[in-house]
Amino acid sequence: MPEVIVPNVLTQTEEKAREMLEEKGLVVSDEVVRLYQKDVEPGIVFDQSRKEGDVVKEGSEIQLSVGAEKELTKMIDVKQATYDEAVKTLTALGIKEDQIQRKEEFSNDVASGTVISQTPGVNVEFDPETVQIELTVSKGTETVKMPSLKDLTRSEAEKELKSAGLELAQVQEEFSYTVERGKVTQQWPVEAGTEVNPGDKITIFISTGYPPEALKYSFNINVSPKEDGKNSKIRITYEDARGKNQEWGTRTVNSAQMLTIPLVLAPNENGAVSVYRDGQFLDTYLVSYSEAKNGTVIVPSIDPEQGTETPPANEPTQGSGDEGSVDPNQEGEPESTPADVEGDSEEEDTSAMNNGKGHGKEKEKKKEVINASSRP
Repeated sequence: MPEVIVPNVLTQTEEKAREMLEEKGLVVSDEVVRLYQKDVEPGIVFDQSRKEGDVVKEGSEIQLSVGAEKELTKMIDVKQATYDEAVKTLTALGIKEDQIQRKEEFSNDVASGTVISQTPGVNVEFDPETVQIELTVSKGTETVKMPSLKDLTRSEAEKELKSAGLELAQVQEEFSYTVERGKVTQQWPVEAGTEVNPGDKITIFISTGYPPEALKYSFNINVSPKEDGKNSKIRITYEDARGKNQEWGTRTVNSAQMLTIPLVLAPNENGAVSVYRDGQFLDTYLVSYSEAKNGTVIVPSIDPEQGTETPPANEPTQGSGDEGSVDPNQEGEPESTPADVEGDSEEEDTSAMNNGKGHGKEKEKKKEVINASSRP
């Protein structure tokens, strides 16, 4: 039987390799080795049982080794596992940790830290060496910060709630000494800054103004400069049902005159007026609800220092008390706002409701001048 030389069929397709071998009178074995080889395309011959140049008898059998598709792995289900558990399971399949990407999103149904979804999906075939996996992990229930609604109108409050993804549940009304009529006094059930869930329902309370028992009262006080004929700065602060440490303002005087301070009193909340002259605290005068209602509050007087003489102040008249505010044309109107008198402020707490002062001077009581009127 004649002999033949084995040709080189490496890098040829399986079909082409068969043709070349059969042309030489050789037989290709039916048992073709099909194996994945890195850098070898599927269907390409990467090995032959007899080397190129071998001399064999005609009809000899040659076995070919041909590149095959890489065997893929089916993706397992890691949903409902924690992220750490899912990573551990995937790396056991030959996947490197840097091939796994984490993505987070809010979920009302899946606990925080738990895998919500995965890519590739379950049973999808993948190559562990090249696959890129994305795990979407729950951040838990989405929350928003409760906005502050206090001192807003109803429409403004509704706009704030809508912007935050919250709903207005109810609108209730209540009296208030401190919040203007028509504005929010409080929000329920959560305060501003609290983390809440989108869609939560919030109730707001709207001020209807002062309660019926509120008493608007104009408190009059006679003041004089430290020395007659020379300028003195008179600063007035007060407290009433609307709050403490309120500034009436500052007035420059060089002669005796009467100032009027508007107060709002409550049955359980008396008023107090504190007086400073040229930066020095002089006294605090209590104004009780009952005396104001009965019109028996005495008009106090701040006299010049001893050794000076001041002409008598005009006899006080009954104040209207309609709005509890100073008449712009009235002699007692403050000439500056609280911001203008920062330099005159005292660190000493002169709140009559805190320190028990404010009875007024005995000599002022002897004048028996009845203070301004009021109306509930």
